[in-house]
Amino acid sequence: MVIEYMKLTRNRARINEQHCYYRNGMASGAHIMQLMEDAAMELSIMDSGDEGLLAGYERVEFYHSLYSGDYVEVAAWFSKIGNKSRRVELEVYKVIEAVQGSDSASNILESPLLVARATLIGVLPKGRDRGMQVKEKDYPFIDANGENWWEEKNE
Repeated sequence: MVIEYMKLTRNRARINEQHCYYRNGMASGAHIMQLMEDAAMELSIMDSGDEGLLAGYERVEFYHSLYSGDYVEVAAWFSKIGNKSRRVELEVYKVIEAVQGSDSASNILESPLLVARATLIGVLPKGRDRGMQVKEKDYPFIDANGENWWEEKNE
């Protein structure tokens, strides 16, 4: 999938000890999903001036663990927009990795590491649409052309 990054919303966050539920400082999947929801809310604000509501997830996949001190970047964009519903595609990348065993050392990753992907459905209740809050050229929409990122392509 080719993504036009200038049309994405991109949120960056640090994984703190309070986000780590598991042994060895590993972050919980619930926190990663919360970061994805934050990015989806930003998209809804860009689209309508309102955060909207989470209707559910179509799919969530986790590929790698995150630890206290890691930095992530969440990329989000619309793949389908209906009258009230919005399908949001989300990808979480680790961009900085804490050096385990050190209290302050970190490495900037040469290539961001895909940590998780999800498809989220958001709903904008009737009467809350205040209109697009960004210029049309910056609108974060990349049509999925009926294809989902998790489906293998036969070429």
